[in-house]
Amino acid sequence: KSISLILISLLLPVFITGSALASGGFADVGDYWATEAINWASEKGIVEGYPDSTFKPTQNVSEAEFAAILARYVVNTDKELISQRQEGKHWAQSIYDELLKWALPLNGYTNDAIKDSVITRGDVARVIAAKNGFNLNERQAIYYMYENDLSSGMIPNQMTFDSYGADKPLQRDQITQFIKLLNEKGVTTFM
Repeated sequence: KSISLILISLLLPVFITGSALASGGFADVGDYWATEAINWASEKGIVEGYPDSTFKPTQNVSEAEFAAILARYVVNTDKELISQRQEGKHWAQSIYDELLKWALPLNGYTNDAIKDSVITRGDVARVIAAKNGFNLNERQAIYYMYENDLSSGMIPNQMTFDSYGADKPLQRDQITQFIKLLNEKGVTTFM
């Protein structure tokens, strides 16, 4: 009986670890609509999980987190510069400093409170359009996302301004899908 308990205690972590690794190493991402995108972005070093082996896919994304993900994704940012932390400044300030060259419509370049605030799906559409060289208002940017197959909205079979959810916070699972779609379209640089 004690041998059985010892075997179970030795093998149980192997089974648990194996199932976590099957979902990219995240305990909270299994059979999920964004699993493929989350695993892809994690493998590419674009996103990271948390120390407790979770990804927290439905957690909202701050503007700074979005900026960091975008800066890690595109090929024409200075990766060494964006990985540096400036003493006494916001953790993402070097990322904002790098992204300033492209004048992306981010609001936190000089405001740490905005850096830490949740970014909306509408703001993301504007940034993605600007990343590709288009200075569009929110409505135009949302239709840009649709026309370029970068989003299908939040309501199946409805690609309208309202169904996009412009005022809704961007979630971690959604950003991995956006970035993966950009990659599939070959859009890997800032214009």
